[in-house]
Amino acid sequence: MMKQAAPLVNLVVSTGEPAGIGPEVSLAAALDFLREQSDVAITLLGDDQLLNLPKNLDPTLVGRLQIEPIKLAAPVISGVLNPQNARYVITLLDQAINGCQQGRFDAMVTAPLQKSIINDAGTPFTGHTEYLAQRCNISHVVMMLCAPLPTGFLGLESPRDLRVALVTTHVPLKDVPQALSYDLILETIQIVHQDLQKKIWYSKPSYSYGWFKSSRRRVWLLRARGN
Repeated sequence: MMKQAAPLVNLVVSTGEPAGIGPEVSLAAALDFLREQSDVAITLLGDDQLLNLPKNLDPTLVGRLQIEPIKLAAPVISGVLNPQNARYVITLLDQAINGCQQGRFDAMVTAPLQKSIINDAGTPFTGHTEYLAQRCNISHVVMMLCAPLPTGFLGLESPRDLRVALVTTHVPLKDVPQALSYDLILETIQIVHQDLQKKIWYSKPSYSYGWFKSSRRRVWLLRARGN
């Protein structure tokens, strides 16, 4: 008896700010990822004028890469932000979220956008994380950043998967102390612990914690790893 092929993992990509690098990076990354992963299908959301598939598309990728067209409100000049297209960017996110909630897609990927131009157009927007939480009616959302660390990095004797969860989201440095609380940190740990067990299959996750800061912002975070 022939072994039945596993169903494809369906990803959707919100291609971000049309005047920025989002469309180009989304298409290039999708092509590379599909070449590496044979069990994945990707749908790119965006104006088809910004997402031109190569004419010599690898035959092995045909059928696994789709473009779901969403029309721009105004013509795009590369590098020139236009508030008229702010609603287009939000529509990309909404379509991706709707598709995940309806079961059409298994997960969504978001390309860069420009928050200020969305706010200039009259739509309050503080970031992908907060918008997703609002759309999904989640009061406490946790962002986890993941990266494979190779042997030798910072003296590591063996490769390790780094997973970092943020307790706060986009908070100015001066507001961090007021944003933290015992209940918030505890709830974040509980959310991370549950998802590490159910979604990443760590039977006994372990943690460390500390500050992360950039030139303008600082967040309190958890570092999680499995057994």
